[in-house]
Amino acid sequence: YWNGDCEATCDAIFTATLLKDEVVCEFPCTTGEYRYYDSTCSPTCPVPYTQTPYKGENVCDYTCSSGQFLYENGICAVGCPDYLTTSISGGAAYCNSPCAPG
Repeated sequence: YWNGDCEATCDAIFTATLLKDEVVCEFPCTTGEYRYYDSTCSPTCPVPYTQTPYKGENVCDYTCSSGQFLYENGICAVGCPDYLTTSISGGAAYCNSPCAPG
């Protein structure tokens, strides 16, 4: 890793790069950005996600377990009531309000 840590493989949020016959694990986002579970980068990590520092970098976590839905208030639960809409993005499941915010 760029910070001097030595490990057999790069964690999923990092990119493996070959540099002078050595594999270096690099954080693919620019300074100050958050790395999301779906491999995207963004300057913010809004609710309902959780900001988690990892090896000195910013990670924006989807915290629900398999089979759970993430609600807009950050709660994880199995299933969504009928009055909410569901969506799945990058393997992450969400319960959403059918009404636009505001």
